[in-house]
Amino acid sequence: MLVFDTVMMVPSSGLNIKLFQRFHEFWTTINPSTYENGLDAEFIVSTLNPVKDDIIHFIRQQLTEFHPRDDYRELLHLSLLFLGADCSDDVHIQAPGAFHRARWMSKIIYNLKIYIFRSQRRLTACELSSLCQFNTFVIKIYLKAWFTCACASSAPQNDLQLLHELESYRKRKKYFAEAAMKSFSGHLWYLNEILVGFFAFFDSAVSPEVKSAMVKVLDKNTTDILSALPSTQL
Repeated sequence: MLVFDTVMMVPSSGLNIKLFQRFHEFWTTINPSTYENGLDAEFIVSTLNPVKDDIIHFIRQQLTEFHPRDDYRELLHLSLLFLGADCSDDVHIQAPGAFHRARWMSKIIYNLKIYIFRSQRRLTACELSSLCQFNTFVIKIYLKAWFTCACASSAPQNDLQLLHELESYRKRKKYFAEAAMKSFSGHLWYLNEILVGFFAFFDSAVSPEVKSAMVKVLDKNTTDILSALPSTQL
């Protein structure tokens, strides 16, 4: 993730990120039942509080659905803990697992775990600040985008909404939002007027009223185009 590399900027050695490696080594000294939510810093509170209830509702809804990997559910549970939501008693925080640079989810899971156990191990001011900013971005912007991206028909609406949210986030953390937009924009080649319109007809999130309006516009445009063609081309 370009966002991670841009904002965290933590020292690394080969395949390892030292912050994650230290946390993995210190795990045996940590009490997994004593964690803290992430709502302690002014930046986190001011950014997440206005949308916290909506995010929690989305996470709980996602937990009722099937997910192909256990780390998907782990990410959802950790996000609830970060937001200070009431979780079921059977939520078990797993020990830090294998880390691979190619899997962005492992980076997010490590960052969330480190932050909710921040009082049980020493972190520098720079590390805390970076974790604070990264986790806030993930919870507010990236979480919903990731868990809704599997539906192709909803892709145009979801992606346009994500671009809108990134543009709004630019007011809080300019370099953060721009790093995400730079990476994300390289995958928007399909967003043209033909495909967006085609996908929208199969998107359950688009209301029947909007789809009816789209049909009327298409009919009108088709009539205008046909009337403008020379008779030899009809």
